[in-house]
Amino acid sequence: MVEAPRCSSCGTPLPRDADSDRCPRCAAEPDATDLLSTAPRFGTTSPVERIGPYRILRSLGEGGMGAVYLAEQERPVRRTVALKLILPWMDSEEVVTRFEAERQALALMDHPAIAKVFDAGVTDDGRPYFAMEYIPGDTLLSYCDENRMGLRERCELFLRVCEGVQHAHQKGVIHRDLKPQNILVREVEGSPQPTVIDFGIAKATEDPLTDRSLHTMMGQVVGTPVYMSPEQAASTGRDVDTRTDVYALGVILYELLTGRLPFPFREEPSTSLEEVLRRIREDEPVRASTRVSRLRGEAEEAAGQRGLTAEGLARRLRGDLDWIVLKAIEKDRERRYSSPGDLAADLRRFLGNEPVLATPPSATYVLGKFVRRHRVGVAAGSAILVALVLGILGTTVGMLRAREAEAVAEDEARTAEEVSDFLVGIFESGNPYEQGDTLRVIQVLDRGLRRIETDLEEEPLLRARLQLALGNAYRSLGQHDRALALSEAALRTREELLGEDAFDVAVAKARVGESILWGGRYDATDAERARTYFEEAWAVGERELAPDDPMWIPLLQALGILEGDLGNEEAAEAYLREAYEISLAAGKPGVLSNVASWLGMNLSRQGKNEEAEEVLRRGLEVTRGAPDANYIQMNHSLGRVLRDQERYEEALPFYTRALDRKRELLPPDHVDLGYELNAISITYQGMGEADSAISFAERSLAVRRNYGNDSPMAVGMMLRVSGLHLLAGDRDRAAALLDEAWPVVESDPDVMRGALVRLSGGDPATLFGILDGFAGLLREVGRTEAAEGLRAQAEALRAEGS
Repeated sequence: MVEAPRCSSCGTPLPRDADSDRCPRCAAEPDATDLLSTAPRFGTTSPVERIGPYRILRSLGEGGMGAVYLAEQERPVRRTVALKLILPWMDSEEVVTRFEAERQALALMDHPAIAKVFDAGVTDDGRPYFAMEYIPGDTLLSYCDENRMGLRERCELFLRVCEGVQHAHQKGVIHRDLKPQNILVREVEGSPQPTVIDFGIAKATEDPLTDRSLHTMMGQVVGTPVYMSPEQAASTGRDVDTRTDVYALGVILYELLTGRLPFPFREEPSTSLEEVLRRIREDEPVRASTRVSRLRGEAEEAAGQRGLTAEGLARRLRGDLDWIVLKAIEKDRERRYSSPGDLAADLRRFLGNEPVLATPPSATYVLGKFVRRHRVGVAAGSAILVALVLGILGTTVGMLRAREAEAVAEDEARTAEEVSDFLVGIFESGNPYEQGDTLRVIQVLDRGLRRIETDLEEEPLLRARLQLALGNAYRSLGQHDRALALSEAALRTREELLGEDAFDVAVAKARVGESILWGGRYDATDAERARTYFEEAWAVGERELAPDDPMWIPLLQALGILEGDLGNEEAAEAYLREAYEISLAAGKPGVLSNVASWLGMNLSRQGKNEEAEEVLRRGLEVTRGAPDANYIQMNHSLGRVLRDQERYEEALPFYTRALDRKRELLPPDHVDLGYELNAISITYQGMGEADSAISFAERSLAVRRNYGNDSPMAVGMMLRVSGLHLLAGDRDRAAALLDEAWPVVESDPDVMRGALVRLSGGDPATLFGILDGFAGLLREVGRTEAAEGLRAQAEALRAEGS
C-alpha cells in the first residue's frame, strides 16, 4: 500500500491528488522556506538508495535545510531513523566539525520530549547528514486540532514541551528554531507525548564566520521568521540566549490556544520579509482573547476545534492566559520568563487556579508603550494616565472621535479596548477581602461611576460593561442597592442593542439575579424574579457553553442558594452538587471551596451531617491556598454544621476565626460582619450563655441596620434580639424592638417565621414561650389585634404538642 504524501514543512498528510508539497497551513505561513531563501531549494532529482550506513526506505519530505528520509540503520545496530540530508551549498567540513562538538552536548540529553540525535556524517559527494530518532506522529497543531483538544488539554501537552526544552537548556543547548512543525506528537500508552525534533541542528549548522546575509543562510538555519524572537530578528540575530526559545514557546502557545499567530502574517501572505522582521522587533502583539474577538466569524472553526464557541474561547483566554502568553513573548527579554521552566510553572499555577506571576502591565508601562507607538498623540495619551491614576474612565473614546484618518482611529480603538479591559479589572478588584480601605475604594468607584454616566453617553456598550464591573464591586462592598441599579441599567442597554439571545445579555441577567439574591431585601416575589433571570441566563448558556465549562459554576451556585433560601433543599442540592463536580474537574481551589461551603450547609440542613462535614473539611483544606473570602466562608460553614449537631464547643472556634479574619479586612460596620456575630450569638445561646448570646446579637443587629431598618435582614435580627431579651427578662428592650419590627412583619410573615426558628432552635416548647411572650409585648405597645393572632398561634402550637 502506497502511503499518502506529507507536507514537506510539517509532515502533515496531504491528499493524494494535492497540487502542492505543502499543507494549507504551511502554504499560508510565511516561514523560512518562503521568506528567507534566495538559494534554490534542495530536491531529489533521482532516487536515493543509501546514505552512509543507512538504507533509505522512503522520503519524509523536504524543507528549508534539505530533505528528510525514513532510513534503516544496519550496523552496528539495526533501527529505523529519520535522516536529514543538508543543503549542498552549506560548507560541509565546517558544518560537520561544529556538529561533532555539538553532538557531545546532545548526547547528554535524555528526555522523552526530545528526539535523540544518533549520528552525523558526510555523503560521498560531500553533503552533511544527521541521523535522528524517528517519531511517527503528527505535528503539534495538527494533533490537537484533529483530536479537538480543549484548552486545558492543550496546556497540559504544552507543559511537556516546556519540560523538554528546559532539560536541553540545562545541558547548554538552545534550539533557536522552535515551531509547531518541529514538535511531533505520538501516543504512548494512550496518552499524547510531544517530542521536539532538530534540537541542536540549528546551532550546529550556524556559521559564526559567515558573511551571508539574513536573507540566505542565517534565516534558513537558525529561525523561522514568524516564530523568531525580536533579538533573532535584529540585524545580526546573534544576541540570543535561552529566552529566545522562551519567546518561540510563547508564540507556539498563542497559536495553540487561538489557532492564529500573534501577528496576522498568515492573513497577509504578501508581507515582505523586512516588514515581518520589523513588526516582530517593534510592534506590540494583541492579547490572545482580543485576537480571537477580532476574527469574528473566522474564529468559529478554531473555537470548535477547542470545544467552544468563538465568544466562549475569547472569554476563557481573557485574564491569566492572556497575561501568561504576553509575558512569554515580551519584546524586552528582561521582562520575559527567564526559562521554559518558569513559563511552565506559571501555566501550572493557572491550571491549579493559583495566582500567576504574569500580571497585567502597570498603568505606567502601558502608557509608555502607548507613547512610543503614538508620538503625535502623546498629549492626548497623557490623559489616559491621569484617568487611570484617578480611577476614572479615560478619554480615549473622545480622542477617537477627534481623529479623521481611518487607520489612526482603528489603531486608537484597540488602545481604547485595552484601557477598558484594564479599568474593568480595577473596578472588579473592589472585593473587600482584597482591599483594606473599603471607604477609599468606594470613593474611587463613585468617581468612576460619575464619569461613566457623563462621558460614555454615546458609547452605551462600553458603559454597560463598566456598569456591570462597578456593580460587582459595589456588591462585594455591601452596597447592594447600587449594585442592583447598575446591573439593571447594563441589562437594559444590552437587551436594546444586542437582542435577547446574546450571551452578554445572559451575563447581565445573571448579575441582576445575583444582586437581588445578595441584597438582603428580597421576599418571595423577588426570589421568583431572581430565579427568572437565572433561568433565562441558563437557556443561553446551554447554547454557548460546554456542560463542564467552569462558567456554569456561579450560576449553578446562585440557583442552589436561591432554592435553599426558598426551602427547596433537594433542588438546591442538585444545583450545588453539579457546581461542585465541575469545580473539582476544573481544579480551581478557590471556586471549589466556595461551592463546598454552600453544599456542606445544604447537606447539613437535610440531616446529612457526616457527608456535610467531609465536604467542608476537604474545602477548608483547599482554602489554605485560596483567597481570604473562601477561607472565611469555609470556617463559617464548618461552624454551622457542627452547631446544627449541637457540637457548640467545637463550632465556636471556626466562627471566631472567620470573625477575626473579617475584622482584619473590613471596616467595623460592614454588613458582612453580621453573619459571624449572629452565628456566634446562636452558638452561645446553645451553650446556655445568655449574656454572651445577647451581646453578639446586638452587635449583629447594629451592622445589619446598614441594609436598611425596614429590610428583612435587619427586621429578622430585631425579632431575634427582642426574643433574647424577652427570655432574659428585659421586657422594655424586647418591646421596643418588636414594635419597630412589626410593620414589616405584617407585610411579610416569612420574616417572623425565619427569626423564630433561629431563636427557638426548633424546640416547640421554646417556640411557644416566645410566641406567647411576643403576644404579651404587642398588647403592651397597643397592637391588640396582632397580639391576639400570635396568642392563637401559640395556643395551636401547644395543642399540637400535647
